[in-house]
Order: sequence, then structure tokens, then C-alpha cells
Amino acid sequence: MCNPPGLTTRISQGARAYQEDYCDFLVLDGGAGDGDAGAPGILLVLADGMGGHVAGALASKTAVANFIAAWQAQNNTADIPTRLQNALAAANDSMREKIAADPALDGMGCTLVGAAVADQTLHWISVGDSPLWLLRGGELQRLNQDHSMAPVLQNLVAAGRMTAAEAAADPRRNALRSAVMGKELTLVDCPDAPLPLPPPPEPARILLASDGLQTLSNNEIADIMRQCAAFDSGTCADRLLQAVEAKQHPRQDNTTVMVHDPVPRTPITPRLS
Repeated sequence: MCNPPGLTTRISQGARAYQEDYCDFLVLDGGAGDGDAGAPGILLVLADGMGGHVAGALASKTAVANFIAAWQAQNNTADIPTRLQNALAAANDSMREKIAADPALDGMGCTLVGAAVADQTLHWISVGDSPLWLLRGGELQRLNQDHSMAPVLQNLVAAGRMTAAEAAADPRRNALRSAVMGKELTLVDCPDAPLPLPPPPEPARILLASDGLQTLSNNEIADIMRQCAAFDSGTCADRLLQAVEAKQHPRQDNTTVMVHDPVPRTPITPRLS
């Protein structure tokens, strides 16, 4: 399936011997209603598998496929947050069914972030630490919550109970507090109200990623996004992955980025630097 205008997906395996990320999209021909009258929209879904090689890859692909299938199966009159929540529940149920059918898969799971763009608004749902960012007016903002231990450690630093250096080196930093594993979802980020997206001449750019992108600092990601703001989504996605690969991290995780322009930019060829 070819990406629609304004969407670019890029995937890097990094230093891993296997690929556990998976992503997909669904064009919403009638905005949120999949056939109702209205401007086209899109559903973006990305998952980062856990559980090792086969299990992690299976987890992410199973979750994304069932999330999208559940969205499509719902009544078009349901509001978007409800559809997202139902789709997440179906993805989580699918994980439980896979594990029940093959107990050797016990412990597999994945993060998941889904973003629905419709009628110049953005809704999202997420579990885990895969980030969702929005660039608008030259400012990059992370929209979804981080369900890893990282923000917990940051709160301890703010309270004076540990140093920033101790938090950065803490082995619990990347541990997930919530994940799609077929069990009760203890933490889910799904705002009731949509986020309005600005129209031209200051169009927004949406970025979904697996945490492999966070080999880059938030400032580095923001700088690249700003530098590529006038270019198409493909240039932006390429620059992000090039910056990750330039770090040459010996344990570089899989990295997946989905860069989406709700209002596609006129292609501009960047000058070689």
C-alpha cells in the first residue's frame, strides 16, 4: 500500500538482530467517519514490540492489525475517543488470545500509539513510551504521556531525592509501567477533547516514533524538525533517521518514524550541506 500524500514512514533496524517495530495507517475518506461526508482524514498506528525477536515482532504486528480492524468494524456515529478506546481494547484482547493459544509467548507485548486526524483536529490514544509529537509555529511539543519509569525518576530529581546523573544512569529508566500485553491496562492516555490543528500558512506536522528515535535528545529532534519544516515529510523522516545512525550507538534500538503533514507541503528539494 502506497502512503497517501503528506505521510512518510521510515524504519531502521539499528544494531538489533531483529525488527520489533510495526506501523500502519488507514485513510479515513470521510474524515472520522470512513465514508461520511467531510474532508479526508487518517488513522496512524505504531507499536514497539517487547518479548524478544519472534514474540516482539508478533506482538507489534498483531496489535496494530487488530487496532485498525476494530476501528473499521465500529459504528461510524461513535465519537473518536470511544473508537480509539475500543480499538485499543481489541488490540489488547488479541494479545491475550495469542498467548492463550501458545503459552510460549507469555510475556510478549508492545507499546502502542494511535493518532486520528480528522476535520483539522487530532485525537490520540497511547500505552507505553512511544512518543507522539506535534510541530507547530516552530515549536515541538510531546503530546502523549510517557508510561516508562523516566518521568517517575524525573519527579524524584525535582523533589531532591536523587540527582539528574543518578536518574540518567538508573537501570529502571526504560522500564514500562503500562504495555499492551493482554492484561488490564493500568495506564492509558486518551484525551476526551481533540487538539485543533492550525491551518496554513503555519501548518502542523505530526511525528509518531518508537523510542529508538530517543537516541537523539529532545532538543536535537526539535532542531531537525524545525530545519525541515519547509520540506516535505520524506525529507524530515530521512533527516531524523540519518541523525540517529550518525550517533553510531553500539546498542541502537529499532527506530520507526511516521511523519504526517495534515496539509501536505509543496515539495522543496533541500540543498546539500
